[in-house]
Amino acid sequence: MGSPILLVVEDSEADTQVLKRVFMGEPYSVEYAASGEAALELLTGGLRPDLVMLDIGLPGLTARELLDHLRKTHVGTRVLALSGEVTVPLLRQFMNRGILDFLSKDDYLATRQGRGLLLLEVKKALLVSPASFPGRSIDDVQTIDSLLDRIRRLEKKLEETRTEARNALEEEKRIREQERSRYERHLNVQMRLRDVEKDVIMRRTALMTRSSLEADKAAARAAAWWRQVIGYGIGVAGIAGLHFANIVTEAWVLAAILVSSIVLLGIRLDAVRELSLGVGRRFRLALRIGKREGIDKGDSPDSPDDQAAS
Repeated sequence: MGSPILLVVEDSEADTQVLKRVFMGEPYSVEYAASGEAALELLTGGLRPDLVMLDIGLPGLTARELLDHLRKTHVGTRVLALSGEVTVPLLRQFMNRGILDFLSKDDYLATRQGRGLLLLEVKKALLVSPASFPGRSIDDVQTIDSLLDRIRRLEKKLEETRTEARNALEEEKRIREQERSRYERHLNVQMRLRDVEKDVIMRRTALMTRSSLEADKAAARAAAWWRQVIGYGIGVAGIAGLHFANIVTEAWVLAAILVSSIVLLGIRLDAVRELSLGVGRRFRLALRIGKREGIDKGDSPDSPDDQAAS
């Protein structure tokens, strides 16, 4: 006995790749069709699958039309329906056409556990006898209670999924708010750092300007002080020079006066001496002349006083 033949009719490339990974390594011969027309071409070309996995959302040739063709040309072919959305009208519509089960893509393709359950559903479907289900109604496949229970489970699963999605959205929103808050804090820190750097630069510039101004003022004060000192020194030197010049001048004048006085005094002394000498000579001469005249007249000779005087 050969490997069971599976026909997968799925227009979604992503779901087709998932199904290929599911059946990889399994003992099945799997054919894939991306549309109802492609599946019909395979069926009319002689393909007789043991199981058809049919996506009910096919464009073009619809899943209902393809299912009706199977019931006419391939009586007893097992069919599993795949859908991204499971509703009661869809269940009634396709279960009345004799499919084995209605599988949700969210339950059987989205997770690893669901893909394992899909393999179990395929194996279970292949165990069903082809003559036991053609033309059966929904009441023959499963009871209303089990169907409603499945619907309730699906609705619960859907609600849980929605809750998880809402929680994920809230968590994402919270993470984004935290990231936005961190980013805003980072921007505030950067702005504060720039303000601090700007303030430091301004303070440093002001300090350098103030230091330069104070240095200029100190240099100006020092220069003014030195100018005053030099001026005072020059003034003192000038005054001292004037005093010294006056003293020297006065000394020279006094010296000149002294010398003049001494010269004049010497001249006067010489004159007095010469005058006294002249007078003495004249007196002596007069005495001599008088003596001679007395001798000539016969006067007595000079007395000792006269001789001494002469």
